[in-house]
Amino acid sequence: MPPRGLLPLGPYKDDRLFHGEKNIGPADPMILDSVVFIHQGQQIGLDDILGFAQTQEMLMAGPIFFKGSMLLQNEHWLSTLGWNMLKKDLEQQDRRSYSEEHFSRKFHAGIKIFVIGRLHAQPQFLNSDHVENGLRFQARTPEVAEINGYKKDKWTRWYEVASLHLSTYKNSRKFLEKYHIQKFILDACKSDDAPPLKKDRTMNWLVDTYLDFWDSAAEEKKGRRPCRCDVFNFFARHCEDILVNWIAHSSPLSHQVWKAFCEDVKTSKKMAAREKSSWGEIPRPDWIPEEENQEDQDDDDAMSVELPEHPAHTYIPSYTSSHHASPSPPPRTPSPAQSPDPDPGPGPARSSSPTVAYNPRAHSINPLDVLPKTFWEAPTVPDCFVWRCLIVYPDTNERCHYLVHLLKPTQKDLGYLPKEDQAFLQSKRWRLDDERLAEVFATLTSGHYREHMAEFGVAAERDARGRVSFKWLEQRGRDLRADDAMEVD
Repeated sequence: MPPRGLLPLGPYKDDRLFHGEKNIGPADPMILDSVVFIHQGQQIGLDDILGFAQTQEMLMAGPIFFKGSMLLQNEHWLSTLGWNMLKKDLEQQDRRSYSEEHFSRKFHAGIKIFVIGRLHAQPQFLNSDHVENGLRFQARTPEVAEINGYKKDKWTRWYEVASLHLSTYKNSRKFLEKYHIQKFILDACKSDDAPPLKKDRTMNWLVDTYLDFWDSAAEEKKGRRPCRCDVFNFFARHCEDILVNWIAHSSPLSHQVWKAFCEDVKTSKKMAAREKSSWGEIPRPDWIPEEENQEDQDDDDAMSVELPEHPAHTYIPSYTSSHHASPSPPPRTPSPAQSPDPDPGPGPARSSSPTVAYNPRAHSINPLDVLPKTFWEAPTVPDCFVWRCLIVYPDTNERCHYLVHLLKPTQKDLGYLPKEDQAFLQSKRWRLDDERLAEVFATLTSGHYREHMAEFGVAAERDARGRVSFKWLEQRGRDLRADDAMEVD
């Protein structure tokens, strides 16, 4: 049994114990330990009062009470009634009488008491440097309270939760996890390790940062290191609630990145429910090493989605590594000594966009002249992750409707890329300034531009010396005439 002096006094009703003439604000709250929440005679957790609307509905059904212990060290918090109650109980416990001077000294040493009060609103986390945990809630007296014979208007007191009772903690996991994630993201984006720009703070960067944080504090935690799947699952459980909160307030992450993550989580949940399996990490294709045996490769191919094969990136139009278009060369007259080129084979399949009615046999013009000027404007990796084709059809003055969303590539987008680049793009383990992402994006847009070239009746080839030749395409893959070929250095 603990010493008599350590037994908590009370319990006391906070609206009778504490001062009724001034508020106790969030900047200097009272700290409670082993907090319990009670509604209609039953203990509840923070998960039961997670939403504001849900909290208001519960308050309409009946008051939510809280109970906890605290170390009272400020006698100015006490009301006159509270002072007298506490002094009387302390004298009974210690079996001695206290003068005002001795009673004040007792406060400096700390008096432990039990407090019971009525919860006013939903508990919340306030990001503050004053307290480590940040979980706080507000208590309020009824609309009008009579204190020491005088009617007082409602007044508030702020409490900070240092610890929860075990029964309450078990029913507060979801609430605590959500605010733990928010606090972690805020700390990660304000760290001294120079976090990337807001647009580059992808989910993979966030997961890597979380694992790095875990590794740095592993000696203190003494727990099992989570895998990437666990961390993705951890974020996914609360992604929608956090997105709603950050839409209304300033967000340290890009809303588009977080929205795309929420959509992926929804898709994964539906797929898991349909297949009656667990869900967690967003599905993405794994890297397949070249040295794997053929049997494993066949198994992987049987499980993967078949995509149309396309030739490698042929620099059409030619882009430099810094994503600036190479200046379009001036039209050249075909050389009379130029030898006929071999059969290039059928051109790429036409897209569903309207084709332009150009007849190369009826017009002796350079193939480069029929391509729109925007064709030579090199696409750059978009800051908003979404790129729209710039080609405008001259006969209808209608812009191409093709879109590329780097965070949500379609099957058509992936069809322009080899398997290694498909896996790289879908993994989302890249930043917008990544050189490889720039190359993948150039390959993807060049594949789409090749389709536009086919619509305009133009094809391009690169010879062994690296020179690009722009030529007219014959309908149905007929051979080209030698005088229709236009060579470009």
